[in-house]
Amino acid sequence: MKSVVNRFIKIMIFADFLVLSAFGFIGPIMAVFITAELTDGSLKVAGIASMIFLVTKSLLQIPIAKYIDKNRGEWDDFYTMIAGYFIITAIPFLYLFISDARQLYLAQFIYGIGGALAYPGWVSIFARHIDKGKTGFEWSLYSTTVSIGMGLAAFAGGYLADKFGFYVVFILVGIFSFLGTLGLLFIRKEILLSHHLPKVARIEKQQIKMGKKTNRRSF
Repeated sequence: MKSVVNRFIKIMIFADFLVLSAFGFIGPIMAVFITAELTDGSLKVAGIASMIFLVTKSLLQIPIAKYIDKNRGEWDDFYTMIAGYFIITAIPFLYLFISDARQLYLAQFIYGIGGALAYPGWVSIFARHIDKGKTGFEWSLYSTTVSIGMGLAAFAGGYLADKFGFYVVFILVGIFSFLGTLGLLFIRKEILLSHHLPKVARIEKQQIKMGKKTNRRSF
């Protein structure tokens, strides 16, 4: 029986589910962590930190998207996406070592760079591989899966931080995010194939043309 969703889309949804759900652990506790653990932490610092991430991501992702759109194929999309996800994965581990606002702002800036690299590549690849006639369904499936994961993770993050402390949560976020990033490597084979197919097609076309010219000369 044919699956409702193709393998490629399943992998991308599952990988992003792990990464975004992992960061859902941090959502409800980040402001508390900043005010309680940083030497100069406050709600103002928490707001600035959030702004730095969002502004950095927003300003950088447009030129990055334009860059990957200029190149044919998905090879640049894939490596840009993977680079972004690995940067994002490093952020929870950076949180383990920050002690003041300046260090937090730097971590958020790096986080924004990771998001700007990851988002355009992921969206571009996902959109190309959606099953024909299922665009609305597969985008909705992605949104639903990730939203449920982040919702459950928000509860779990608050519970775990209350019971075991912030640093246990950050380590778990880093581990799950890393596993999600590794999951995206399972689509590398298809990306590599799509990268080489146009070249192969051009070579075969040239060979056919050369064969036709040779045949004409033989008469």
